[in-house]
Amino acid sequence: MNKILTVVGLASGIMLIGGVALATTYNTEQFDSGDNRGYTADGDWAVGSYKAQCNYNDPMSGISSTAIGIRSDLRGHSALCASGAYVVGSGSTGAYGTETIHSLSGVDDRGDTGTGDWDVGYTKAECAQSEAVSGVAQSGDSSLNMTTILCTWIESEIASNDSSCTTLVFSSYSDSRLNTASGDWAVGYSKNECGSSQILKGVSSNPSTGEIHAILCCDAEPFPH
Repeated sequence: MNKILTVVGLASGIMLIGGVALATTYNTEQFDSGDNRGYTADGDWAVGSYKAQCNYNDPMSGISSTAIGIRSDLRGHSALCASGAYVVGSGSTGAYGTETIHSLSGVDDRGDTGTGDWDVGYTKAECAQSEAVSGVAQSGDSSLNMTTILCTWIESEIASNDSSCTTLVFSSYSDSRLNTASGDWAVGYSKNECGSSQILKGVSSNPSTGEIHAILCCDAEPFPH
């Protein structure tokens, strides 16, 4: 597993799953001043928190945070959603077949520990191997402490590869992106973004300050049949 702090770019907006090329489009949901949710039928999964949530069938692929010109500490700003990234063939039940919630308040809350301790010393919330992050929340006040991630079951032909994951640590001074095809989706903010063939699987926070600290990106691979 690699931990990186600098900008890394991939120029493609096409995701290959099982040899099938899928065009991916992107949209953002801001969560530093209220709720912005593309899907709301699942109810309020983080009461009292500001929430960003992707549209039905769309997983999250990146999160932005405050840059040094905005405030000195790292607080979440918006989430990047990847439309069409995991729809394989027909008959899909969509990303929102099942959902689980994992907390960033207190001790680690991880649905999958096979990725190891991917951010030592920080509080980690992580989806199960068959899930991807589709929502993220922080406290509904000026402190903007990280509180919760929402994980959803992803297309039955796709799973996360625990042996090939990367931790992207947030910086107040620069982006940390494994894909740049989405463009500058949070102008003036620091952006962490998974690669075009990865899923966003976990988020970590600073247990002392509540600041967002890193995201976990894992390669996607087919489930064994």
